[in-house]
Amino acid sequence: YINGTGIVVGTTIAAIVDGNTVQMSQAATSTGLTTLTFSQGCAGYDPRMFSQPWAVTSDSNYLYVVDYDTHRVIRRDKTTGNFSGYIGNGNSGWNLSVPALACTANKNFDKTIGYFRGPQDALAFGGKLYVSDQFNHRVIRIDAATGVFEAWIGDSRTTWTNPATLPSGNPSSDNLSFKNPAGLTTDGTHLYVADRLNNRIVKYRLDGANCIPSRPSLGAFCGWIGHGRIGWETNTPAPAGDPYAGFTYYPADYYAEPHWLAFMKSGPNPGEKKTRNSYLYVSSVWNGRVTRINVDCVDAPATSACDPVFAFP
Repeated sequence: YINGTGIVVGTTIAAIVDGNTVQMSQAATSTGLTTLTFSQGCAGYDPRMFSQPWAVTSDSNYLYVVDYDTHRVIRRDKTTGNFSGYIGNGNSGWNLSVPALACTANKNFDKTIGYFRGPQDALAFGGKLYVSDQFNHRVIRIDAATGVFEAWIGDSRTTWTNPATLPSGNPSSDNLSFKNPAGLTTDGTHLYVADRLNNRIVKYRLDGANCIPSRPSLGAFCGWIGHGRIGWETNTPAPAGDPYAGFTYYPADYYAEPHWLAFMKSGPNPGEKKTRNSYLYVSSVWNGRVTRINVDCVDAPATSACDPVFAFP
């Protein structure tokens, strides 16, 4: 691969974003490779085409490709690779049409309903599609079946906000806000967001309910880690600058522009080894590494969940 930026793996298929293509392997043995690309016509305008595909996610039926340059998410049939619609560019709901003259399609961005501005990542979970809308500094929740924009978080909101309410579009290091959000993942209850230019990982409740019952003013916000925090920070905003600027080494608990996230839940899973704790994996641009975070320890720093010694059964 030349410019690999994203990967999603299922039980019967793997999809890898590479340059302006998405390649699908039809089995774990990598037999049979389907390349999804359209290299003719007006690149970036034809909604069947990719122009800087940045990330990919999937559910039981579809692949969802985050096409960064065209400010849209493109849906493809998971089995055949056929075009199955797109959202963004003013479309709140899957647009299945292809213009007779592809160059007449737009790749506009905005912060109103049906628009993204530099989408960075997507997460398909529980019938919803979550998209990090990087330059609008928010995360959007979308009905995966219909493609309708349902709500968003960020911009000082305590919970999911009606899409008719427009965000300011301004980045912030305050709690409840983002500064160029990137990677997304979930443990099934919470949404974890790589808040890239705030150099932190932010945690929200997926359902929008109060995360900390004793502090209802925080709403669904559960806190953030990074900048040396060993537990979820809920009071102090992220530092405005990089305290390690000019240094060649970043401490393990500092995430310099975190981009991608993955979550592994503790407990026995079919065909997998048992892990004692739940782990969050973070890739950081300027760290030049992947960091594994013991989430159980972050949730309860003074407990045995932080004990590094564990003998596998």
